[in-house]
Amino acid sequence: MVATQLFHAPVYSYDSLGRRIESISDARGFTKRCYLAGQRVIEEYDAAGTPARQRYYVWGNYIDELLMFNDDAGDDSDYVVCHDQLYSAHALLSKGDGAIVERYNYYAYGLPLIYINDGGDGDWWDGDETYASTSAKGLVYLFTGREFERFSGSSVYLQYSRARYYNPGLQRWMQRDPIGYFDGMSLYEYVRSRPIVNMDPMGTSDLFNPGLLNPTGPGNNIGNVLYPPPEPECEDNRPCNYAVGISVWLQMVLMDVDHKNDFNGGNAIRHCMAACRSNKVCKGAKEFWDGLEDGKKQSSKMDLANNKVGYGLSKKSSCLDACDKALRDGKLTCLKSENDTTLVLCPKTYTPRKSSHFCKTCGT
Repeated sequence: MVATQLFHAPVYSYDSLGRRIESISDARGFTKRCYLAGQRVIEEYDAAGTPARQRYYVWGNYIDELLMFNDDAGDDSDYVVCHDQLYSAHALLSKGDGAIVERYNYYAYGLPLIYINDGGDGDWWDGDETYASTSAKGLVYLFTGREFERFSGSSVYLQYSRARYYNPGLQRWMQRDPIGYFDGMSLYEYVRSRPIVNMDPMGTSDLFNPGLLNPTGPGNNIGNVLYPPPEPECEDNRPCNYAVGISVWLQMVLMDVDHKNDFNGGNAIRHCMAACRSNKVCKGAKEFWDGLEDGKKQSSKMDLANNKVGYGLSKKSSCLDACDKALRDGKLTCLKSENDTTLVLCPKTYTPRKSSHFCKTCGT
């Protein structure tokens, strides 16, 4: 019996925060190395002796809102991405003249249909378009704005959603939910089986877009969970700040950081990030977060000190990177030990809650 390889699966590498930074693609041996700002890829390079940039990306307010990209490895042109309410790409426009150069459609659970040619008549909707399995322009951010990859020699698509991979053909996740039953009793179900209104940018918890019910009303931006709107339509802005706190908590869970630990930096970086992000996008951030502390207990004084650092970093592009650097630079405050509540500078690392398949040495 002779074994036959059905398709060539890529090989991936990740950094200590669980972010995918490299992929070696199928039989061609092509390596793509990614440079990130927070959780978003901003540039891709090859693995040559002198690395050459392949693509760069420009993002909007929402974490997966791709606005434009340049395909350096192809025709070195700028392309504008048009997306729907789920941030799924539906058309690719030439930045120069605004003409459609590719069009995309999807089955309910995200399997893409990619049109790379209009049939020569200038009409992209008359049924004579040319289909392809991948974008001729190199666009990989498709359904819900997440990165798709098609395995060479097969019809298998996988969507990379940070914490895990989603298979739109099987309509399910390929790995168990890393945070357990938080998102429902099925650890493999995709967005509670509501793919036309829900999305899951982190691979841990589905987000509902209230704008689908009222596109012009308050809260019509899905990003109000991960990146709240600058001026939320509420009386006292508590929902905006609270939403930021939830997003930071989810990110700490995703990274498996012991975010309640007062002694090793986990709690310190959580407070820094919440204050930083809230001050960036919400009104009344300082009043909200500092108002949660009584200022008398040592642990409360610790939180206030780390909040202050976070407020000062809110003009940075990535609060995660900025607070991570603040921790490593010895600028965040911890309690000395479980039995000694003296305020000290945190150890220059933060540790996981437990053994994790994301990273067992986060922050080292």
